[in-house]
Amino acid sequence: MRGLLFAAVLAAAAVCVFAAAAGADTVGPITFDSPYTVGDINGQQGWSNAGGFDAAVVSTDVGRALRISDAVTSQSFGDQTFSPGVAQPASESSAIRKVDVTFSIGTTSADVQPGLHLSVSPDDGNGGRMSYLRFEDQADGIHAFFDDATDPGPVGTEANFSDTDIATLTRGAAHTVDFSIVLEPGPANDVVTVTIDGTFTHTGTTWEDYYRYDPEQATHEVPSIDKLLFREAGDADSGNLGGGFLIDNVSLSSSTVCMPTGFTKDGMNLTAAQIGGDVTGTLDATGCNIGVYNGSVHGGEIYGANYYGALENGVAKDVENGSIHDIGEQPLNGSQHGVGVEYANGATGTLSGTTITSYQKNGVVIDGTGTSVSAVSNTVTGQGPVDYIAQNGIQVSGGASALIKGNTVSGNWYTPKSYVACGLLFFDAGGVKQQGNTLFGNEVNLCNAGRGGGNTSSAG
Repeated sequence: MRGLLFAAVLAAAAVCVFAAAAGADTVGPITFDSPYTVGDINGQQGWSNAGGFDAAVVSTDVGRALRISDAVTSQSFGDQTFSPGVAQPASESSAIRKVDVTFSIGTTSADVQPGLHLSVSPDDGNGGRMSYLRFEDQADGIHAFFDDATDPGPVGTEANFSDTDIATLTRGAAHTVDFSIVLEPGPANDVVTVTIDGTFTHTGTTWEDYYRYDPEQATHEVPSIDKLLFREAGDADSGNLGGGFLIDNVSLSSSTVCMPTGFTKDGMNLTAAQIGGDVTGTLDATGCNIGVYNGSVHGGEIYGANYYGALENGVAKDVENGSIHDIGEQPLNGSQHGVGVEYANGATGTLSGTTITSYQKNGVVIDGTGTSVSAVSNTVTGQGPVDYIAQNGIQVSGGASALIKGNTVSGNWYTPKSYVACGLLFFDAGGVKQQGNTLFGNEVNLCNAGRGGGNTSSAG
């Protein structure tokens, strides 16, 4: 009976549940059990199949699965069978640059289904395929093919597609397929790794340069990845109607890639979710040490890093109108790191209009000879009275100079008396002018130790 051979071994198939990754956004695992219902997959729980392809949820001995065949085919893209998508697409132009995909695949019969074929691709939801696996039922089993696309450019150069037979799978059994994709900025450098049944099978590239250079492309924009495309093209085999492949345990995850910065602290080469550039949207740096390293912030949101939200190291950068929060360990603890924004080692710039909250050690640090920053109209809010760390709102130290003006700094209070938490901390500064700041709810509003801590207005 169609479907039952796959079901008999489905329970033993590996189900990949993604571990927490930097900035991870995951859909699945999708098992097609409730609330899915038997019948056409189109419109169920974010799936689409607008072209009327032979794709439906079916019952098996151990639950439900997605059945799909090549009884109906088309050269189209956007109306084929698509999975639900992640909320944060992966692309080489963002910090979300890693994609992990897993699914189980088997057949409805232990016998050959003549001509049966299916391609599976990480996709942008419109047919912008960035990688490709094709499954074909042949005499000795199900062959899996991987397609690379290479194009050296320039624009107008046709891409070369190479087809590699990477595995032969047993019919009637469930096989677990994993894609791992890292999208690197620039041409010809993305990496795709395919693993089948827990065994490394193939490494190749994405189709990025096909989109970047091939004359078929009008915009030459490299697609993002947020869905899986299950495509039936080529010759239709009507005899496979109601049979075909069975798909289950579908997961898709996009996540941040943490990149080494070369900046060393606590004996570690700290990693960042983004190096350089501008942060204008949301940057989830979970799993990385730094949100943005040596990059500007213009209205962006940064959260999740454990050492710095934004670190400007010897560069001229501005942080403006942003939101920086949840910087430190989770939960926050007494480790002496976790700074919202730090300018260091001769960095210069303007920090303005930014809200900094839920930091572990300091909201803002301006440190080092030659470092000079105007910190104006920011809101810096500590954790309130805590017993695990002495927080400071804005610190100027180590010979740095600063204008600290019109900021609201509150909630920095250390309950043991061994150390003091400060709203503003000037420690061996090279020269500080502070005016019109609103300071409240701090253990001490203004701490001035060593030289350079000028004060032109009273603490509020």
